[in-house]
Amino acid sequence: MWGVWLDGALWFGTEGQQTENIAATPYAVAHLDSGDDVVIVRGPVTRVEDPAGLDAVAAGFREKYVDGVSGEPFEVLPVIDMGAGAGLYRLDAELFHAWLEGAFEQASARWRA
Repeated sequence: MWGVWLDGALWFGTEGQQTENIAATPYAVAHLDSGDDVVIVRGPVTRVEDPAGLDAVAAGFREKYVDGVSGEPFEVLPVIDMGAGAGLYRLDAELFHAWLEGAFEQASARWRA
């Protein structure tokens, strides 16, 4: 799933079963796809219903995600209007875990936001 880190929160888009799971239990754990350099964050999740004031989030998505063929940036704000099938969410970080595989004992950390 795609996401950007901004203002102490993970903003991400998802659809399908994940939207149903979040509606039933608005709490999530998210992590990088790397198994070597690990960052795990967990906290409450809120569905974004109003695009007002999301300029910085939209800019973050446009900067991070660009179509490799057309060069067009990804526009996240239309995702808000896609109904129950897809949505934009904000995970407000409460707890973090991080470590480096090659230096687990020296570099592992856990902290609260």
